[in-house]
Amino acid sequence: MFDVFFMSGKWLCSFAKQPTYTYLEIKQIFSKFTFQTNFKIIHGTQTIFTDIDDLDYKTITLESNLTIILLSYDKKFFKDLIKNPHDTLENASDELLNDPEIIKLACKYHPCVLRFASPEIQKNIDVVSFVCEHYGLALEYASDELRSNPKIVSIACKHDGQALEYAIDELRGDPEIVSIACYQDGLALEYASNELQDNDEIVKIAVKSDSSAIRFASYRIFPDKDYFYF
Repeated sequence: MFDVFFMSGKWLCSFAKQPTYTYLEIKQIFSKFTFQTNFKIIHGTQTIFTDIDDLDYKTITLESNLTIILLSYDKKFFKDLIKNPHDTLENASDELLNDPEIIKLACKYHPCVLRFASPEIQKNIDVVSFVCEHYGLALEYASDELRSNPKIVSIACKHDGQALEYAIDELRGDPEIVSIACYQDGLALEYASNELQDNDEIVKIAVKSDSSAIRFASYRIFPDKDYFYF
Protein backbone atom coordinates (compact mmCIF):
# COMPACT_ATOMS: atom_id res chain seq x y z
CA MET A 1 0.00 0.00 0.00
CA PHE A 2 1.31 3.50 0.62
CA ASP A 3 2.74 5.48 3.51
CA VAL A 4 1.08 8.61 4.82
CA PHE A 5 2.83 11.45 6.60
CA PHE A 6 2.03 15.04 7.52
CA MET A 7 4.12 18.03 6.54
CA SER A 8 3.45 21.77 6.23
CA GLY A 9 -0.27 21.43 6.76
CA LYS A 10 -0.70 18.65 4.20
CA TRP A 11 -0.78 14.89 4.29
CA LEU A 12 1.54 13.39 1.71
CA CYS A 13 1.39 9.83 0.46
CA SER A 14 4.11 7.76 -1.09
CA PHE A 15 2.78 4.58 -2.64
CA ALA A 16 4.44 1.23 -3.11
CA LYS A 17 4.95 -0.63 -6.39
CA GLN A 18 1.23 -1.37 -6.66
CA PRO A 19 0.05 1.57 -8.81
CA THR A 20 -3.68 0.88 -8.91
CA TYR A 21 -6.14 1.44 -6.07
CA THR A 22 -9.85 1.72 -5.67
CA TYR A 23 -11.27 4.89 -4.21
CA LEU A 24 -12.47 2.85 -1.26
CA GLU A 25 -8.94 1.59 -0.57
CA ILE A 26 -7.63 5.14 -0.56
CA LYS A 27 -10.40 6.19 1.80
CA GLN A 28 -9.76 3.31 4.20
CA ILE A 29 -6.00 3.82 4.28
CA PHE A 30 -6.23 7.55 4.81
CA SER A 31 -8.95 7.29 7.45
CA LYS A 32 -6.84 4.74 9.32
CA PHE A 33 -4.01 7.23 9.61
CA THR A 34 -6.01 10.39 10.35
CA PHE A 35 -9.38 9.33 11.74
CA GLN A 36 -10.80 12.30 9.82
CA THR A 37 -13.47 12.42 7.15
CA ASN A 38 -13.41 15.97 5.81
CA PHE A 39 -10.59 16.04 3.28
CA LYS A 40 -9.71 16.14 -0.38
CA ILE A 41 -7.02 14.28 -2.28
CA ILE A 42 -4.91 15.83 -5.00
CA HIS A 43 -3.28 13.65 -7.63
CA GLY A 44 -0.89 15.86 -9.56
CA THR A 45 -3.06 18.90 -10.34
CA GLN A 46 -6.33 16.99 -10.29
CA THR A 47 -8.66 16.73 -7.30
CA ILE A 48 -9.63 13.10 -7.00
CA PHE A 49 -12.54 13.59 -4.66
CA THR A 50 -13.92 15.92 -2.05
CA ASP A 51 -16.99 13.99 -0.93
CA ILE A 52 -16.10 10.64 0.58
CA ASP A 53 -19.74 9.50 0.54
CA ASP A 54 -19.46 9.19 -3.23
CA LEU A 55 -16.53 6.81 -3.10
CA ASP A 56 -17.03 3.49 -4.86
CA TYR A 57 -14.96 0.66 -6.24
CA LYS A 58 -13.71 2.46 -9.33
CA THR A 59 -9.97 2.22 -9.73
CA ILE A 60 -7.38 4.89 -10.23
CA THR A 61 -3.84 4.49 -11.52
CA LEU A 62 -1.34 6.52 -9.52
CA GLU A 63 1.39 8.08 -11.62
CA SER A 64 2.60 10.54 -9.00
CA ASN A 65 2.39 11.02 -5.25
CA LEU A 66 -0.86 11.95 -3.62
CA THR A 67 -1.36 15.07 -1.57
CA ILE A 68 -4.16 14.92 0.97
CA ILE A 69 -5.41 18.18 2.41
CA LEU A 70 -7.57 18.32 5.50
CA LEU A 71 -10.46 20.72 5.02
CA SER A 72 -10.97 20.84 8.77
CA TYR A 73 -9.96 18.91 11.85
CA ASP A 74 -11.07 18.81 15.42
CA LYS A 75 -9.11 19.60 18.54
CA LYS A 76 -8.74 15.97 19.58
CA PHE A 77 -7.21 15.07 16.23
CA PHE A 78 -4.80 18.00 16.37
CA LYS A 79 -3.68 17.04 19.90
CA ASP A 80 -2.72 13.61 18.56
CA LEU A 81 -1.15 15.08 15.45
CA ILE A 82 1.27 17.43 17.20
CA LYS A 83 2.85 14.56 19.10
CA ASN A 84 4.74 13.78 15.90
CA PRO A 85 7.97 15.85 16.04
CA HIS A 86 8.08 15.97 12.23
CA ASP A 87 4.77 17.77 11.94
CA THR A 88 4.50 21.52 11.74
CA LEU A 89 2.28 24.04 13.48
CA GLU A 90 2.84 26.74 10.92
CA ASN A 91 -0.41 26.03 9.08
CA ALA A 92 -2.61 25.36 12.09
CA SER A 93 -5.75 27.42 12.39
CA ASP A 94 -5.78 30.69 14.33
CA GLU A 95 -8.22 29.12 16.74
CA LEU A 96 -5.82 26.31 17.64
CA LEU A 97 -2.84 28.64 17.92
CA ASN A 98 -4.82 30.72 20.38
CA ASP A 99 -5.67 27.71 22.54
CA PRO A 100 -3.58 27.53 25.77
CA GLU A 101 -4.13 23.79 26.11
CA ILE A 102 -2.87 23.12 22.58
CA ILE A 103 0.20 25.33 22.99
CA LYS A 104 1.14 23.72 26.31
CA LEU A 105 0.89 20.26 24.79
CA ALA A 106 2.71 21.24 21.63
CA CYS A 107 5.72 22.68 23.46
CA LYS A 108 6.71 19.20 24.57
CA TYR A 109 7.15 18.14 20.95
CA HIS A 110 7.76 21.46 19.17
CA PRO A 111 10.10 23.71 21.20
CA CYS A 112 9.47 26.77 19.03
CA VAL A 113 5.70 26.61 19.38
CA LEU A 114 5.55 30.19 20.70
CA ARG A 115 6.85 31.35 17.34
CA PHE A 116 3.55 30.32 15.75
CA ALA A 117 1.28 31.11 18.69
CA SER A 118 -1.09 34.04 18.63
CA PRO A 119 -0.10 37.39 20.16
CA GLU A 120 -2.57 36.68 22.95
CA ILE A 121 -0.75 33.47 23.83
CA GLN A 122 2.66 35.15 23.58
CA LYS A 123 1.64 37.50 26.37
CA ASN A 124 -0.16 34.89 28.46
CA ILE A 125 2.02 34.57 31.55
CA ASP A 126 0.75 31.10 32.46
CA VAL A 127 1.37 29.64 28.99
CA VAL A 128 4.72 31.35 28.44
CA SER A 129 5.91 30.26 31.87
CA PHE A 130 4.97 26.66 31.09
CA VAL A 131 6.64 26.72 27.68
CA CYS A 132 9.85 28.29 29.01
CA GLU A 133 10.11 25.59 31.67
CA HIS A 134 10.45 23.10 28.81
CA TYR A 135 12.41 25.25 26.37
CA GLY A 136 14.12 28.33 27.74
CA LEU A 137 14.96 29.81 24.35
CA ALA A 138 11.23 30.17 23.68
CA LEU A 139 11.63 33.43 25.57
CA GLU A 140 12.59 34.92 22.21
CA TYR A 141 8.96 34.70 21.09
CA ALA A 142 7.35 35.96 24.28
CA SER A 143 5.84 39.43 24.35
CA ASP A 144 8.01 42.41 25.29
CA GLU A 145 6.11 42.60 28.55
CA LEU A 146 7.00 39.05 29.53
CA ARG A 147 10.63 39.36 28.41
CA SER A 148 10.83 42.12 31.01
CA ASN A 149 9.25 39.94 33.70
CA PRO A 150 11.93 38.71 36.16
CA LYS A 151 9.99 35.57 37.03
CA ILE A 152 9.57 34.51 33.38
CA VAL A 153 13.17 35.29 32.50
CA SER A 154 14.41 33.34 35.52
CA ILE A 155 12.34 30.32 34.52
CA ALA A 156 13.73 30.47 30.98
CA CYS A 157 17.33 30.85 32.17
CA LYS A 158 17.02 27.93 34.55
CA HIS A 159 16.30 25.74 31.55
CA ASP A 160 18.80 27.37 29.20
CA GLY A 161 21.19 30.10 30.29
CA GLN A 162 21.39 31.36 26.72
CA ALA A 163 17.84 32.66 27.13
CA LEU A 164 19.42 35.65 28.84
CA GLU A 165 20.02 37.00 25.33
CA TYR A 166 16.29 37.67 24.97
CA ALA A 167 15.78 39.44 28.29
CA ILE A 168 15.55 43.21 28.37
CA ASP A 169 18.74 45.13 29.17
CA GLU A 170 17.61 45.87 32.71
CA LEU A 171 17.35 42.18 33.57
CA ARG A 172 20.72 41.43 31.98
CA GLY A 173 22.05 43.61 34.75
CA ASP A 174 20.17 41.79 37.49
CA PRO A 175 22.74 39.78 39.54
CA GLU A 176 20.24 37.13 40.59
CA ILE A 177 19.00 36.43 37.05
CA VAL A 178 22.47 36.51 35.53
CA SER A 179 23.73 34.13 38.23
CA ILE A 180 20.96 31.69 37.32
CA ALA A 181 21.82 31.92 33.64
CA CYS A 182 25.57 31.54 34.16
CA TYR A 183 25.10 28.63 36.54
CA GLN A 184 23.16 26.81 33.84
CA ASP A 185 25.48 27.85 31.03
CA GLY A 186 28.66 29.79 31.72
CA LEU A 187 28.67 31.23 28.21
CA ALA A 188 25.56 33.23 29.12
CA LEU A 189 28.04 35.70 30.59
CA GLU A 190 28.25 37.10 27.05
CA TYR A 191 24.77 38.61 27.48
CA ALA A 192 25.30 40.03 30.97
CA SER A 193 25.67 43.76 31.42
CA ASN A 194 29.15 45.29 31.37
CA GLU A 195 28.87 45.83 35.10
CA LEU A 196 28.20 42.16 35.80
CA GLN A 197 30.93 41.04 33.42
CA ASP A 198 33.16 42.92 35.82
CA ASN A 199 31.64 41.24 38.87
CA ASP A 200 34.03 38.72 40.43
CA GLU A 201 31.29 36.50 41.85
CA ILE A 202 29.31 36.37 38.60
CA VAL A 203 32.40 35.59 36.56
CA LYS A 204 33.39 32.89 39.04
CA ILE A 205 29.99 31.21 38.59
CA ALA A 206 30.27 31.41 34.81
CA VAL A 207 33.82 30.06 34.65
CA LYS A 208 32.98 27.22 37.00
CA SER A 209 30.22 26.20 34.59
CA ASP A 210 32.34 26.67 31.47
CA SER A 211 35.98 27.73 31.70
CA SER A 212 35.88 29.32 28.26
CA ALA A 213 33.39 31.87 29.58
CA ILE A 214 36.39 33.83 30.89
CA ARG A 215 36.60 35.49 27.48
CA PHE A 216 33.45 37.43 28.30
CA ALA A 217 34.82 38.80 31.56
CA SER A 218 35.94 42.41 31.80
CA TYR A 219 39.51 43.46 31.07
CA ARG A 220 39.99 44.10 34.76
CA ILE A 221 39.34 40.46 35.54
CA PHE A 222 41.03 39.03 32.49
CA PRO A 223 43.37 41.67 31.02
CA ASP A 224 45.10 39.24 28.66
CA LYS A 225 41.98 37.89 26.99
CA ASP A 226 42.82 39.45 23.61
CA TYR A 227 45.77 37.06 23.37
CA PHE A 228 43.74 33.92 23.91
CA TYR A 229 41.65 32.06 21.36
CA PHE A 230 38.82 29.84 22.44
